[in-house]
Amino acid sequence: MVVTNHNNDVQVLDKKGLINLFMGKYSAFPNGEQATPIDVELDEKLKAQFYQALVGLPLARINAYWSRLKFSGRVKPPVIEQTVDDVKQRLEDDESALAYIYESNVTDKMKVVYRFD
Repeated sequence: MVVTNHNNDVQVLDKKGLINLFMGKYSAFPNGEQATPIDVELDEKLKAQFYQALVGLPLARINAYWSRLKFSGRVKPPVIEQTVDDVKQRLEDDESALAYIYESNVTDKMKVVYRFD
């Protein structure tokens, strides 16, 4: 599932909006506020599941995509946090944060904005 800070004005995002944010096409939520998508570095299983569900691509293809785009300098990839705990802390501290986490990690300081079927 995808969550943001509980103070964020965004109530829900659609899959297309998530793709645009996590794949670098947009850097703001639909309401125009800055968005900070976050990838978790050390939970490769979670990251792989997320991108497979989001865009249907394996992690190797996602990494290759970002390698090409970073080289061009035109687009910023998601911010990297090392662990799920780091992601949780960032979500609680940063209203612009947007991240995928396991449902069991959702706290009352977060708001669910998208659930995968």
